[in-house]
Amino acid sequence: MDPNPAYVARGEEQIRWMLSEIRSCLDAGLFHVVLFPALALPDICGAIQAQNGQATGGTYARWFDAYVAPRYMSDSGQCILTGETCYQLRCAMLHQGRVTNKKMGYDAIMFLRPTERTVRHKDIVNKQLHLAFEQFCTDVIDGVERWLASVGTDPVVRRNLAAKVRIRLIMAVGQPEPKPQSPPRR
Repeated sequence: MDPNPAYVARGEEQIRWMLSEIRSCLDAGLFHVVLFPALALPDICGAIQAQNGQATGGTYARWFDAYVAPRYMSDSGQCILTGETCYQLRCAMLHQGRVTNKKMGYDAIMFLRPTERTVRHKDIVNKQLHLAFEQFCTDVIDGVERWLASVGTDPVVRRNLAAKVRIRLIMAVGQPEPKPQSPPRR
């Protein structure tokens, strides 16, 4: 049975809303806030594309390899950031707050903030992969947008989009609206 089209549209809308919020945080320079959802998006999209709707390391790696990794090819044609490597980074960052994981193939993956100096994206220095923070997050966002455009009629994706969590901001009935806080006096 085909899922309710309205629920599918809402699921897609939630993904696009998340992308918009990530972009807003990037624009505001909230780098730590942006990194976690950027690392989690391949999990979410991989799960939506999976028959059972569940995220695994394999679904993450396959999704990343298809939609983001092509932007991480070296001049010699070798992929320097594969889905498996990014999945290991995701595990290290989300579960331990680290940029290292023995399974990554690098001693560390370093995210470099934009500065006055030129940030060299995709450099490998002393067995550390250096990534420009904004470029990595933008590449993931672009990957999600390409993915959404390419899977619109896939029945598995439609079913799983319809079932995804939706965030609603609800004010309790009968509760007074919160009053704005006054700025502190000096």
